[in-house]
Amino acid sequence: MEAVSDADTDHGDVVSRSAVSPDTLPEVMTLAEAAQLLRFSDSVLADRAGRGEVPGEFLGEWRFRKSRLLALLDAPAELRKERKNEVAVVRPIRGRKVKGAA
Repeated sequence: MEAVSDADTDHGDVVSRSAVSPDTLPEVMTLAEAAQLLRFSDSVLADRAGRGEVPGEFLGEWRFRKSRLLALLDAPAELRKERKNEVAVVRPIRGRKVKGAA
């Protein structure tokens, strides 16, 4: 798990951090800033973003739009569940055969 400050306490996926106001964070946030907003550890947020559970873009490093994260928090639970259950389109790597493919 990533290093957290003395004010942070680990509770599994969620890290209890000192409260942060969204107004103090930039619109495009780093992994650490987004993790602070969502009160996750950096590693958990990176994992969830990598699985598509949290909207973010990996541009050599993770970047997150504050407005999208706040919208995710405001979304009804049913909508979040639908997003989580969406089937991802998986494309084979060029030149490799996919088992069962013609």
